[in-house]
Amino acid sequence: MCDTTGCSRQEALKTLEKADYHVKCAIVMRMKECSKEEAYALLDKVDGKIDRLLK
Repeated sequence: MCDTTGCSRQEALKTLEKADYHVKCAIVMRMKECSKEEAYALLDKVDGKIDRLLK
């Protein structure tokens, strides 16, 4: 997650906790600056294919 988002290990752990340790959700939360609920909704729209969100 740190490599993908550019955040520190501590920031990654905080975000992962907020995302209930769902890595894709946590990455979307960091990259899109959104809530867990918004991240899950975004992932649902792209069938969980995170690369579609991060283009």
